[in-house]
This record gives sequence, C-alpha cells and structure tokens, in this order.
Amino acid sequence: MSSKQRVPLPASNSLAAKQMRVVAGLIIFGEALAEHIFRPTHITHGRELDEVLAHLGTQNPLQEMYVRSALLKVLPDRQQKNRAAAVKSVATHVSGVLSILVPSSRQGEFESGLKQVSGQICRGWSKVQQLEERVRPSFSFDFSEDWQPLPPLSAQTPTKSSSSQSAQSSTQQKGRRQNQQQSTTLPGLLTAEEFKEVAWPAFLAINPEQPREEEEDNDAISSWALIHQGHVLTKAQAKEAEQERDAEEEVSRRVRKTARQNGSDPRRPQGRRRDSSISNLFHSPGNSGGAADKP
Repeated sequence: MSSKQRVPLPASNSLAAKQMRVVAGLIIFGEALAEHIFRPTHITHGRELDEVLAHLGTQNPLQEMYVRSALLKVLPDRQQKNRAAAVKSVATHVSGVLSILVPSSRQGEFESGLKQVSGQICRGWSKVQQLEERVRPSFSFDFSEDWQPLPPLSAQTPTKSSSSQSAQSSTQQKGRRQNQQQSTTLPGLLTAEEFKEVAWPAFLAINPEQPREEEEDNDAISSWALIHQGHVLTKAQAKEAEQERDAEEEVSRRVRKTARQNGSDPRRPQGRRRDSSISNLFHSPGNSGGAADKP
C-alpha cells in the first residue's frame, strides 16, 4: 500500500476500517458529482464550455452571469437528457469503484440507490445553476475557515423497541444540535496541521462586486466567497485506521521475509488485494477533484 495513500484502508473489518471505507466512498462520490453534475450548465457532455465560462468569470463576472443565464434557457430538452446521463454516469462510476465492497446480490440495489440520491442532488443543483452568482465546488484546503471535520462516524446498532428508538433519535438529534452549535460558535478551529484529506467539497460563489487584484492568482482567490463549508477527514479521525494499516503491513513484511528465507512464495490475503484495488483509485490520472477547483 502506498505511503502517499490519501485515506488509510486497513483490510480488516474493524470499526476503524469500516469508517475509513465510508470516507473513501464519500470522496469518490463527491468527486464524481463534481465531474458530472456540479457544472454551470448541462448543454454539453464535454467540459470545454465549462472552462470557457470559468475563464470568463475571472475576467468579467457580470458578462459570465449573462452568458450563463442565456445558455441555461437554451435547448431545455437536451439539457434534461444530459442531466439524466450525468446521474447515470455518477451511479455507474461509483458503484463500479465500490463494487468490491458490496455483495454481488446487492450491487443492483446499491447502484439504484446511488442513482436515486444522485438524481435528487442533480435536481437541487439545477436550482443552484439559476443563481446570478456562479457556484462551484472546491476540494482545495486553502482557507481553514472553509472546512469543518467530518461528524463522528459511529456504528448504528438496532434497538429492541420503539420507545428506545425514540430515545436514541432524541439523543442523536441533541448531539447533532450540539455539534452544529460548536461548529457555529467555534469557527476556524480546524488547522492545516489537523488536516488529513478533503472528504466532501466546500462550495464557493463568485462575487462580482468584490474588488480584485491585477495578478491572475489573486484575482481568482479574491473574487470567490464561501457559501457552504466542506468536510475534511482529520489526522485524529484517521489515526486508529493508520495504526491498524501499519500493523498489517508489518505482519505482511514479516510473512514475506520468512517465505523468502524458506524459499516459498506465499499468496497474499484476499483482503489485501481488495484494499489495494480501492486505494489505487485515489491516484488515477482521471481524478476529477482538481479540475473542479479551477475557477
């Protein structure tokens, strides 16, 4: 397993390992949405028009707003068809990537669920496209105030009665309110030293009224404003899984060393192959997160 792996993925079924697989799935899902759905328009399948609008937005935000507004009214049937294709692409890609973690008997159900959720997100995004200011996802940890840690990934256990379910629901709602209050009243607590990996994008909106610098880099940074915080995996949240992964690697090294000394060639556990196939996805050239960060 690469030392540059973005999310530690132990091959076991421990709680920490399962939690990191959830985070990995969330990252893959968010990047697929950015590639196929979180776009200024859906007139085309390609991204050349997106890039033109992005460039225009940094040069003349008001002109970009007028052009985009006009484009959103063009060929509505085609845009609807492309949105449906985008939803299908997200579901197919994510289910294909994560299929190794899903029993074969439930893969159809899993992909159907992905398609339903992606469709809901796409319908919501179509309303965002109508805003005057262009909105884009960001996967770049440039400003700590744009991010908050992922909520605790605790395992859910079934309850035995409706009263206990109600009590648990009340407790969970109270906990969520407390977490929300903490994140609201204590902004900026997340530091670069705590950051491990972006798990879900932040969303930025271009501000045509904000003064911009002459330099291109400053121009791109100063003209965007945060409209919704993103979520990151912190080093503390990943620590237990990293320790487990390192322990697995140490055992694997010892087994290989012993096998070489004995002149044999041991087969690697199936879990390791499963884990490696997922971790390799984080290093594919077609990763969409970076492209979505370009204004």
